[in-house]
Parts: sequence; structure tokens; C-alpha cells
Amino acid sequence: MIWDPDHPSTGTYYVDRSDPACSNTGPGTEAQPYCTISAAVGNRGGPGVTILVKPGVYPEQVMLKSGAPNAPFQLRALPGVVVDGADLFSDPAKWVQVSGNVWLAPDVTWNPAQVFADGARLAASNAQPASLPARSFVWAQGAGLYVNAGGGNPATHQAMVGHRANGFTANGRSWATVDGFTVMRTEDRGIYLLGSCANVTLTHNT
Repeated sequence: MIWDPDHPSTGTYYVDRSDPACSNTGPGTEAQPYCTISAAVGNRGGPGVTILVKPGVYPEQVMLKSGAPNAPFQLRALPGVVVDGADLFSDPAKWVQVSGNVWLAPDVTWNPAQVFADGARLAASNAQPASLPARSFVWAQGAGLYVNAGGGNPATHQAMVGHRANGFTANGRSWATVDGFTVMRTEDRGIYLLGSCANVTLTHNT
């Protein structure tokens, strides 16, 4: 079979970001899976297609596609799949010390609703950056994200910065299934259905 990304075919396709052979422009086979869920859905999603996602953390917001009666589009996760709405900022080079325990991440060009350190949500603050209380954050237009994680570079606290509104979004979609996913740290909803969706099945998601 010749692979044509403009004309997806029915069948089962795979996603595994931990596989060294993964490619977002490849065939999506188990031997050469997609690296991201979004690439798999964009290239292959449609009636009669099943996309199987292997364990890993996927920092994405996935836009669902429709299936058809008697030929649903199925997006299924193996145990251990997490769709994460936050970006990991654990690289010390992404942070600049401002004063004391207050650090700046200039690459955060959006205003996050949530910031996490050591797995816990920090408090949003209106304080001036230089006097930011411990375990809090504030974002400033043109500057970036200021964080006081409670001591030292936030990277050492496995800082996570909220970025994506939803884990999955279905706008006017039908005959689709989303099964087995854990969605974490989204800025708004885990799975968002809008625009008169019909026959969309959500099972075993947390």
C-alpha cells in the first residue's frame, strides 16, 4: 500500500513518542509510529480509523475528527498515557535570577492560569516581582513569568507552566471515541465538546 497523507485510509495507527523511530511524517505503523497524537489525528483521523497511543506524557491539545455511522473514529490509550496541558520548565537555563528566590522565565510569552512546582499548584499573586511571596507566581507583559518556588531555581522544583486550554477539543464532531486517557494540568477543560457534537463517546478517561 502506498501511503498518501492527503487520503487517510482505514485501519490502526500508532503513537509512541518514546520510540526512537517515531516520525510525524511517517506511516504511523507500529514499527514507525507517530511522535504526537495530533500528528496521528491530523494525518490519519477519520471513519474506520483507530489510533492507539502508547504510554508516555504528551504535552498537546488534540483536535478530534469525526467518524461515520458503523465506522467510528477511535482514539484509544494504553495504560500510562498522559495528555498534559502544561509545559515542563526543568531546564535551569530557562530561568534568570531576579532577587533572592524570585526567578524569571522570559520564554513564557503567554499569561498562564496555573504554575506548578514540586507537583503542587502555586498561588497567583499581584505582588511586585521583586517581593513575590514564596510558592507564588506573577506574569508580566513583555517580561515573562516570575516565580518564587520556595527556594532556588524553579527548575530544581520541576516547574510546570500551564499552556493549553484543553487536552482534547471536539467542535461539531460525530461518531468518535476517546478512551483511556489521563488529562492533567489543562488551563480550562480536560475534554471539551462544543458545536453540536453527536455520538461522541468518552470512556475510561480521568
